[in-house]
Amino acid sequence: MDENGGERWRECVCAVKRMQEQICLEAGFDVEHCKRIADYEEWNETAKIAKEKAVEFVMNFHEIRKKRKNWFVFFGQSGSGKTMLCNAIIRALIHFDKPVQARAVKYFEMMYRLKSHSNDEDYARIIRGYTDIEVLFIDDFLKDKSVSGTLTEADIKHLFTVIDTRYNKGKPTLITTECTPIRLSELDEAIFYRIHETAFAEIVSKGSENNYRKRL
Repeated sequence: MDENGGERWRECVCAVKRMQEQICLEAGFDVEHCKRIADYEEWNETAKIAKEKAVEFVMNFHEIRKKRKNWFVFFGQSGSGKTMLCNAIIRALIHFDKPVQARAVKYFEMMYRLKSHSNDEDYARIIRGYTDIEVLFIDDFLKDKSVSGTLTEADIKHLFTVIDTRYNKGKPTLITTECTPIRLSELDEAIFYRIHETAFAEIVSKGSENNYRKRL
């Protein structure tokens, strides 16, 4: 390659790196401390399946994103490694040659922001940050309702708008939750239906045998 060609290549690499850094910054994503999918240990059959699905999701993302079933959903108790695995998926997508626009957010943080601005002019802009991003990862989905409690009208209003809009737009979405599928359906059938219908992968990891932290 000639000198000019080589220089153009170096500029391209730098541009991609800058884009990746900008996406990480906007997503509030600490990529330096985020593990890779390869770091996820296959300590039992459920973990093995979860890792295989994560690899498949990333390797075939450009095809999967076009399909109806393009969500990655991990039902699991605390300690099952669900957050680590989904963060690793986001990390991989951001590091594509053409980085994917992605955002990772805690469920409580998202709901707090939406409720705090529900009656002001910033609401539309804030909710678009969750509905329009190419890939959204919602961590600890409905964590406070995983065992008991119900969703309020306000909860449903904000949450359904995010889930339903992404469902209708066909936007890939990652969700981790301590709810079981049955518990989620009890809380709101419409939300559960949309999540279940669009799941490329639906991992269910419950029981003491699926708590990796207790093995350490």
